Order: sequence, then structure tokens, then C-alpha cells
Amino acid sequence: MVIIEVGNRLEVEMQMDERIWEQLLDIQSKGQFVFYFVGGCVRDLCYGIHSRDIDIVFEGDVVELFELLSPELGKKNIQKSNLDTLSIYGDYFEFDLASPRKDEYPSQNGMPKITSATVKEDLSRRDFTVNTGYMEFSDQTIRWFKGESPDLKQIMSKIIYAHPMFEPDIQNRKLRIIHDQSFEEDPSRLLRAVKYMTFLKLELDRESEVFFKVALKERRIERLDKARYMRIIWDYIHFEHADELMNKLHGYNLLPEQHRYKDLVQRIVAMKSKWKCETIDSKVVVFVVMFQEFKEQMKTLGHLLNRIVKEMELIIEGIDGISSGDATKKRYLAYKILYNKKIESITCANLISGDSKWIDLYMTELSHVKIHLTGSDIKRIGIHEGPRIGELKEELLIYKLYENPEMSIEGEIKWIESAKNETGN
Repeated sequence: MVIIEVGNRLEVEMQMDERIWEQLLDIQSKGQFVFYFVGGCVRDLCYGIHSRDIDIVFEGDVVELFELLSPELGKKNIQKSNLDTLSIYGDYFEFDLASPRKDEYPSQNGMPKITSATVKEDLSRRDFTVNTGYMEFSDQTIRWFKGESPDLKQIMSKIIYAHPMFEPDIQNRKLRIIHDQSFEEDPSRLLRAVKYMTFLKLELDRESEVFFKVALKERRIERLDKARYMRIIWDYIHFEHADELMNKLHGYNLLPEQHRYKDLVQRIVAMKSKWKCETIDSKVVVFVVMFQEFKEQMKTLGHLLNRIVKEMELIIEGIDGISSGDATKKRYLAYKILYNKKIESITCANLISGDSKWIDLYMTELSHVKIHLTGSDIKRIGIHEGPRIGELKEELLIYKLYENPEMSIEGEIKWIESAKNETGN
């Protein structure tokens, strides 16, 4: 069975995550809950795109649903949030199940106050009309998500609830907001609008375009909660063909002012070539540099970014100190500051620091330098155990950095033996 996912052909077995599908169908068949496919997965299906992310709205009690699913699926595969939502992680699909709700936006920063609602009320909180299709949950519709390719008429016959403009906007590839306060309530919808225009080739309808332009002009994106803003951009950076989306976001002035995404990418590409280092994760570097003034928020995004931010700060502080240091030791100091640091941390520091020559020196001439001999090797040469071993390794490192970066392990042995003969130890 072949499906299409954003232009890529993927083969999917009809039995994929069968246990989860069967469990949900069984629960619904007993009359305890009613499920509806909703949102992006329904929209994508209309365009011949089979998504791995399945959004489901359910009528029923979330705690009861969690207790019914947990024994069968295992607690490590299902999680419950405090927002009356469940997440189920399958082998291929990821399911987000949510009870109907109403959203209120008292602070206009995109963070809603949530209350329970009916399915019809849930529809009114959605961002665009093309995301308002609530589709029947059944054996037939499940097969569509697992690989079959229905035509648009078949899909529309299974839509239970939808905005009146859902079908015409799907057909005409129009992007229409639900109401004129949409971008003001949640500024993240500006980002999503550009994403849909880029990847799905949707076009804002005339009235929505007016409100879109007003929101851009009033810089409503700056009201969006910073941590949420960065999580969205982080996700976008990891999309396939992210460059097109990021450049369009920049064109709409929806990215941080101080750095141009395209310019950063080009500079990183140049660094990769100059340093002969293709292992740099450009997307991580771009993200850290673009948002480096929000260091505290970035640290909430995970251990990797936390380490990069901390290392970047240490590198910049150390490099700034080299300028006032002993001229004869600057190569050594640059090496000690940068040795064993993540390449992404070094790249971020290079883009942010006002003085990049020491980083360039390290990456082009010194990064490969290291001492091959261990403390045990030096003991076998005849150096007594103690501080002298560490001192000799540092002296050998300095010699290699300044005199012979390509020295082999045989050369190191001769150097240590010579030092031993000079000192008698």
C-alpha cells in the first residue's frame, strides 16, 4: 500500500499499529465514547497526504479513557496531560486525543485559558477553516489513514461537523481564519499561516489577508510567549525543506530581527568548508544564534541546547580574555578554551563573538592536535609517578601547538625521552 507524505512516497503496511486502532474502535463500539478525526490529519488527507500525526476529539471522560487504554497499551506508550488530553505513541503513528474545549485568550500571548465544551463549540476555537473537518471514526476511515487513497467526495461524505466554508476552501486551497480576532488571540497562527502557504500551497482569502497584514504591521508576533515561539521555530527548522519556510518567515518579518536566516546558513556553509568540518549541525547552530538573547528559555528546550548555550558562553568569555593575554601563549589558550567542545557550541560562538580569529585558528590549524601518549605510557618511559607526568604532557602539548602540530606518537616518545635525559627524571 503506497501513500504520499509531502511529496515522499512511503510504503505502509495495513497492520501498522493495529492494536491501537482496534482498541479505540472497541471502546467506541461499546458506546462509552465517540471519536472524531479532526484538524491537520483530515486536511492533509483531503490533499492526498497521509500524516503520521493523528488528532482525535472524543466525547467522554478523559480519566476513564486513560484507564481503559492503559492496561492494553502500556503506560510507557500513553501519557495524560493536565489539559484533558492523551498522547499515544505507536510504532508508526502518534495519536493526540483531546476532549472538546473552548479557548479564551485573556493576555493575547497565545496561551489560552481552557474550559470544557461541546464538539460544535470546539470547532469555533480552530485557526483556519481547512482545519475544521470532524470526520467519522470507523473501519473505513481508519483504512484511509493507514494507506488507502479516497477521493475528496468520499472524504466529504464522512465529515460530521465542519465550518460552512470547509469544503469550498479545501477545494480552492484557500486559507481563511475563523473570525477577525484570530491573529490577535493567538499570534502563533501567523507562523502556521506561512507554513501552510509554503508547504500546502494554500492562499489567504482576501479578508484573511487583510487581517494577516495588520497583524504583521502591529508586530503581534512579539506578544507570543517566548518559550512557545522558540519551540515552534525549533520544530520548523527540523522540517524537510525548512530553508524555504524559514526564508519566507523572514520575508514576513516573523523571525528575530538581529539575524537573517539565509545569511546565517551561508556563513555556516562557508565555515564548514573553511574548517573542513561537515559534522556541524547547521540547524542547531542557527537556532541558538537566532535566539541567544533568550538563553534562559532555551535551556528549557532540552539538555543538548542547554550544553550548547553554556559552552558558547564559556567560549566567548574565554576568547574575549585572550586579547589581553600573553602573546606567546595565545595559541595555547585558544586550544585549551576550545578543545573537546561541541562543534555546534564553537560555531555559535564564532557567529556571535566579536573576535573570531582565534576560533578560526583553532579550527583550521589546531583542532586535530592532541597528545597520543597516556600517563601510563610516560611511566613506562621512566618518568616517576606524580605531578611531573602532567607537567610533561602540558609541555609536550605546547611544543606541538607551536613547533610541530603533526608530530607522531614516535616523535612524542623521543621528546619525552629527551626531556627525561635533560632533567634526570
